[in-house]
Amino acid sequence: MNIYERLEFLIRKTSFNIFKYGRRIINRYELSKSQFDIIVDIYFTSPKSLKSLCKALDLAPSTVSEMLDRMEKKDLIVKKKDKKDKRKIKIDITEQANNIIEDVINRRVEYVKEVLENVEEENLEVFKQVLMKMLECQKSLE
Repeated sequence: MNIYERLEFLIRKTSFNIFKYGRRIINRYELSKSQFDIIVDIYFTSPKSLKSLCKALDLAPSTVSEMLDRMEKKDLIVKKKDKKDKRKIKIDITEQANNIIEDVINRRVEYVKEVLENVEEENLEVFKQVLMKMLECQKSLE
């Protein structure tokens, strides 16, 4: 196995473990992966139109629309008329959804902290710099 194959494996395995840990937390809230993805997307990018949500999640409008109806009933999202164009609807998350996201993020941060507790501070800094460089390079390849 060459260095890039090994790195790909390690990154994938680590990401999967963090993802799996997060899923266990999300399951407590009785959310599907797609529902969670919707509230995460809105949390980090502000209210969205149905069209932009579909594009971001790579899902059909009918699928997203159906999910949004269920999420609205669970008080996770609200649909608001766009102030600029009253024909359009913006989807935003509720306080309850916001609290769920923050809980999941905080628990995942604690998990990562626990996993890395025996790694020296200087190595953590190097690790952070490498990850930041990877993200930068990924953006330029898109």
